[in-house]
Amino acid sequence: MKEYGKSTPVVVVGLLMLVIHRAGAQEVVVEAPSSPSLTVGFSYPTGGLGNEGVYLYNGYQLWAEQVNDRGGVNVQGQTYFIRLLAMDDNTDQDQTEQNYRTLESPCDYFLGPYGSSFSERAAAVAEELGIPMVLSNAASNAVYENGYENIVSVVTLASDYCPPAIRMYASEGARRFYVAHSSRGFAAEVAEGCIAAIAGDADFVLTGLESYDSTISLVQAEAVVEAAWLSASHVLLSIGLLDDGEPMVVAEALSSYTPYGFFMTSAPGNPDFIDNVGSRANYLVGPSQWAPQLEGYSDSFWGTSANYKTTYEARYNSNEDDFDEVSFIAASASAAGTVLHLALESASSTDSADVLASLKALDTEIFYGPVRFSGSGSNEAKEIVLTQVIDEVIQVVYPPEHESADLIYPLPAAAARATAAAVPFLTLLLHVLLR
Repeated sequence: MKEYGKSTPVVVVGLLMLVIHRAGAQEVVVEAPSSPSLTVGFSYPTGGLGNEGVYLYNGYQLWAEQVNDRGGVNVQGQTYFIRLLAMDDNTDQDQTEQNYRTLESPCDYFLGPYGSSFSERAAAVAEELGIPMVLSNAASNAVYENGYENIVSVVTLASDYCPPAIRMYASEGARRFYVAHSSRGFAAEVAEGCIAAIAGDADFVLTGLESYDSTISLVQAEAVVEAAWLSASHVLLSIGLLDDGEPMVVAEALSSYTPYGFFMTSAPGNPDFIDNVGSRANYLVGPSQWAPQLEGYSDSFWGTSANYKTTYEARYNSNEDDFDEVSFIAASASAAGTVLHLALESASSTDSADVLASLKALDTEIFYGPVRFSGSGSNEAKEIVLTQVIDEVIQVVYPPEHESADLIYPLPAAAARATAAAVPFLTLLLHVLLR
């Protein structure tokens, strides 16, 4: 077996970040300040998923910098520093796979790319090469159904996104649920978990089920809202991707229907979405892997979720872009690095098999939540966080023991919450033209 990190001297160049933005080129994201070192690699997207790629990059970078600034990783009395490498995949799955193959030679361990489909390709490479990989942003159940032995993941599975919301709404008296969902892989898995949760209780009624391809249009969103209204649904559950959020809130604002509860995947936990739609985002509930308001979880490295937020924003607040505000994507990336760090420090050596065994044996809590891996590598200990937008601020409303604010249910009337953010003229014009 390969013994890692002991043979290659490292030139001290400080904490260096090379912004190359060229697919297929290796970047030194963080240089080890001295040797011996351990080299960790990851692939990240520019192009179509470029925004998500920045958060992923930042989260991994912050973790490696913090480890080195605090004296490195201690493995059986030997201190190692982290050398972090990255490659741009330009939101191309073939390039993602090629990136991890290229990273095999210099890297001791892998961290995952952004997105489930990209992670599934990367996991196959890690399995083939026998290199441990910690995934950070791969919630699709399909990633963990291939029998891979070399992966673990910090996130909650897609099928577990919705059941906590059904329980939460039921505790408030909701019984009638309307589900609209994208037929794309991740969203379809979330919807399956949602439908199963509703079907599992005889008191619940699935008042309607609507599936659509790709991104929902405004006309389709209006039809969904009208159907939910006509079926006297208590809760409208919109299960799609980020781009589905705005058509749904516009359609609800244009209608005279106000559901008691409005659940939406992806969008409500995204600061960019809230910036775009303003107060129309208020009272939306959504699942999130993590939120800075999350109470109750902590570790000795980062402290609490609030501490992590402070550390992240202090590091990136001089950026001239929109990525200085912490995102769950960045937190998930830092959590993956933290899990690798913990496994290294409890491993008997830096050998890949020893580190993988240490990863699989972890049963701990970090700022991100509890960590314990199933046989397939998924995090079986972590429940999804439910957030609600209140006064345009993301608050944690579930689980109760970790909430930062009380759930607002039922929702105020649509007209009352939209007075400060009227539907834009161009959106209204588009609505009229498409009628």
